[in-house]
Amino acid sequence: MHRCTRCILPESFPGISFDEHGVCNHCNAADAPEDLRQQRQQLKADMEAAFEAIRANPSGEFDALIAYSGGKDSSYILWMMREVYQLRCLAVTIDNGFISDRAIENAKCITSALGVDFHLVRPATAFVKQAFRKSLTEEVHPKVALKRASSVCNTCIGMINNHMLKTALQMNIPMIVGGYISGQVPRNAAVLEYKPVERQKLRLRTVAQMVEHFGPEAKRYYGLDASWGDGADAITILNPMLTIDYDEEAIIEKITGFGWTLPPDTGANSSNCLLNDLGIAAHKKRYGFNPYVNELAELVRNGLMERSVALEKVEDIRSFEQLQEQMKQLDLDPSDL
Repeated sequence: MHRCTRCILPESFPGISFDEHGVCNHCNAADAPEDLRQQRQQLKADMEAAFEAIRANPSGEFDALIAYSGGKDSSYILWMMREVYQLRCLAVTIDNGFISDRAIENAKCITSALGVDFHLVRPATAFVKQAFRKSLTEEVHPKVALKRASSVCNTCIGMINNHMLKTALQMNIPMIVGGYISGQVPRNAAVLEYKPVERQKLRLRTVAQMVEHFGPEAKRYYGLDASWGDGADAITILNPMLTIDYDEEAIIEKITGFGWTLPPDTGANSSNCLLNDLGIAAHKKRYGFNPYVNELAELVRNGLMERSVALEKVEDIRSFEQLQEQMKQLDLDPSDL
């Protein structure tokens, strides 16, 4: 497989093209490193302005709801929000039934060390398993979403994001903070404004799509009660990783000091989920590329990760024979994928 000679995007990536030197169109269109640094500085200033606005007009018990997976990036974000910015945080972990035991222990350990309130939520196992099974065997999500994450990850992320919005609305928390990095979300998405009333109409299409594939129970996990948005202020959604010079080794070093330990059973591209490798393998078989390649390529392009490190991660794909336990739990065999 031919890959970009500068980043790691493969020839199978949708919409890619190469110049005479083998450099892809994404690299040729990328901003200069100095411009990217200035953009991160501006995003950081925007984020800190959002913090000041919340401090000036506090509401409820918490300043920020942290979408906390127990993985390395969200653990670092939780530390940043609590220790660096001194926010009153509520960390919420959604256990999809495939979260590593070590990741759960990491979540408990980090929240305890930082003195942060912690909720662990497990959606109904039967619904989650059939949603994941259908995500692996049907065309559930738009093609553009599949450039950033596998189908099963998109299903899980949608469920998590919806729960965070519900919790923020119910508990009057003005800010939701995620651990997404550049390549997972648009580069300018460090500070977003979510207006419940305006967005509710747009969500109906997504909810209908989920109901079509997963059944009427999907409304519970992907829908919001329209009345919750009545008179509600906008919720600020933050992705602080977009404001920093991402350094995986430094992140792990920081959170290790609070008792975090890398799980031994989650593969090369996840530090919390046991199902991730199956999502990657199925995505590679169906679409021809690792779903993590976009975010890793952007880290390489921006000078935040060595190309050799990114290649090692993106080429570490388990075979279906190695993933028999995960497939068994979802009542799947390789012929289904």
